[in-house]
Amino acid sequence: MSFRALEINKPSELHIHHHVLEIQQEDQILRIPVDDCNVIIASGPDVRLSANDLSVLADSDVLFMTIDNHYLPSSMTLSFANNVRQARTMKKQLTMSRRRRNNLWDQLICAKIRNQSAVLYLLQRDGSQEIYDYAGRVNRGDRDHIEALAANRYFQYYHSGLNRRCDDPVNSCLNYGYTILRSAVARSAAAHGFLLSEGTYHHNTFNSFNLVDDLIEPFRPIADLQSAYIVSNQIRLSREQRRKLMGILYLETRINGEINTVLQAIDIMVNSVKSYMYSETDEILVPELLSIHEKGGVSE
Repeated sequence: MSFRALEINKPSELHIHHHVLEIQQEDQILRIPVDDCNVIIASGPDVRLSANDLSVLADSDVLFMTIDNHYLPSSMTLSFANNVRQARTMKKQLTMSRRRRNNLWDQLICAKIRNQSAVLYLLQRDGSQEIYDYAGRVNRGDRDHIEALAANRYFQYYHSGLNRRCDDPVNSCLNYGYTILRSAVARSAAAHGFLLSEGTYHHNTFNSFNLVDDLIEPFRPIADLQSAYIVSNQIRLSREQRRKLMGILYLETRINGEINTVLQAIDIMVNSVKSYMYSETDEILVPELLSIHEKGGVSE
């Protein structure tokens, strides 16, 4: 199983020879087996690679992403040819009933809200029970917009005065953490044969990753928790901050009663969503933040 998430933030030339990725920076060359990689993020200027190398990465299920100055994804390359049942999966996805779509969305955001509550509890901040209670009010595709109400209250407790639309050190950490998670969810969903532009709840015609933005929801609080431990007073993230945020994928979470890395949990949840779309189950598997006594998975 691939286990590396790489960030390239210096001028570099990338080449792939015999399935080994060579990263040339000034007078040094780094060599990494392609099969060890799951995500490569280009965040610096002048990162160059050929179309053929992009194709090799895609064929190897390695996601290549570029990000902007706000640490948000600006492009992704994914493989859509490695799932032999892709057409069948997409058909199931497109023909899923409204009732089942609503139920799927409800499960995703209830898990998100419960994990947001856990974040406040782990950080010993107010509002944990209040946020948890919002999950019990979600029904029928969240027609009452409980998820948005819960998020508004949650961020007031998480960081007083935070405006998610402004340049802010907290937002820099959150954006980068969400970008890491989004890349992993996109990679997993593509590998399972999903049509990423067709969301359950998100339907923005200008967004090619609506489904990804649905599936990421239960995992966002994991980035919130890690960000709270490493945020500084600088909008620009340090190399060490970015390293710790990239490590989100290898933190531990509980899913289906077992402890797994976040990266493994993403695959487990996405596979359960696929089973749900095939009507093989009515409940999806979602991640749970570890209790306060088990928070050793968070790198401080």
